[in-house]
Amino acid sequence: MRELQEAINLAIKHRNKKNFLFGCIAKRSDGVYVRSVNHDISGEPLPSGHAEARVLRKAGTGSILWVARIAKDNKTWAMAKPCRHCRALIKNRGVKRVYYTIGPNEWGIWIP
Repeated sequence: MRELQEAINLAIKHRNKKNFLFGCIAKRSDGVYVRSVNHDISGEPLPSGHAEARVLRKAGTGSILWVARIAKDNKTWAMAKPCRHCRALIKNRGVKRVYYTIGPNEWGIWIP
C-alpha cells in the first residue's frame, strides 16, 4: 500500500527525541494528499500535537488516513491505532477509513 509506505517514510525522516516516530497521510475528499507528523508543542504529549489531529486540520471531512508508528532505534513498525482523543476527532470529521501499522509488516484498518 503506497500511502502507508509514504506515512512510514515520513515518520522515519522526522527528527525528535521520542522513542517512536509517527507519520500520517490523509487523502482529502478532493483527492489531494496532506501530511503531518507528531509534534510536541510544549514538551507535553498533547493530543493536539498528534499526527492524526494535525493532518485532520488540513484534510477536512470525508478523508482517508494512513498512520504509521515506527520504532526510532530499529525502524520497525509498531502499533499506531489512534488514541481515544484522535478517534473522537476522526469520527467528528467523517473520516471514511483509517489504515495503521500494527507490527512488523502488519497493518490494520478501522472504519469509524
